[in-house]
Amino acid sequence: MSIRAVCPECQQVYKVADEKAGKRFQCKQCSGVVTIPAVAGVAVVPQAVAPVKKPVKKPMTTVAAPVAVEVEEPAVASPAKKKKKKTAPAAGKSSFGLSTLLMTYQRAFDFQGRSNRTEYFNFLLSVFWCKSLLS
Repeated sequence: MSIRAVCPECQQVYKVADEKAGKRFQCKQCSGVVTIPAVAGVAVVPQAVAPVKKPVKKPMTTVAAPVAVEVEEPAVASPAKKKKKKTAPAAGKSSFGLSTLLMTYQRAFDFQGRSNRTEYFNFLLSVFWCKSLLS
C-alpha cells in the first residue's frame, strides 16, 4: 500500500511507500519540503536523530587572584646609578683645551716669578687632567 503526500507549496501529489511515513523529502517541482503523513493504522516510529555536535569551546583560562607577598626591603636602598655613555666633548668645552689654557697661563705667571700661583695652577691642572682621563 502507498501513502499519498501533497506538497504544501505547489500542490504536487506524490505516492510514497508505507515505510517512509513521517519522513520528509524535497519537492521535485518547487523544491519545497514535503512531510509524508502517517497512515491511520500504522504507528510512525521516528528515527533516531544524530545528536548535533556542539562546537568545542576553548577552555577558559582562569586568572588566580593576586596574593599578598611580604617582601623584606634592604635597610638602606640606594638607587642604581645609570652608566653614562661616553661621548666626545663639545667644541670649546674640552678639558684638554682647558688644561692647555692653564699651562699657558701658568707659564705667564712663572715668568713673572709668582710661585704661589704656580702651585695653584699645578693643582688645577692635575684636577682637570685626571677628570679628562676618567671621562
